Amino acid sequence: MTELAEINMTPMVDVMLVLLIIFMVTMPFVYQSVDVSVPELNTEQTQQQSSHQVKITLSGELYIDNMLTSRLQLQRQLKHLAQLKLKPDININADKQVSYQQLIELMVLIQSSGLERIQFVTPISTSSN
Repeated sequence: MTELAEINMTPMVDVMLVLLIIFMVTMPFVYQSVDVSVPELNTEQTQQQSSHQVKITLSGELYIDNMLTSRLQLQRQLKHLAQLKLKPDININADKQVSYQQLIELMVLIQSSGLERIQFVTPISTSSN
């Protein structure tokens, strides 16, 4: 009768465990840190990111910060805001019946003025379903 040749797994497992322990012990020494003096930020001097609200009604009237404006005046005001050091966020508040075409045109107007942060304002629903 011939015996089946089998690989003894015990020595291989022992070697793997030893290697694992060696790596676990040496890893903290691999990471080196450099002490850096980080400047502190004075919270009084920081400027808060401002935001402006642009409304569009169903009839296509445009408001910026609750003041009625024309498309041309809105574009001028937005370009002026885009030149500020900290560019403000623009919050769009649109009537729910406003067409997508009007909304996209407003977004293109805002982005072409140089402002990139556009947010949509939606009312909070208080009804529970």
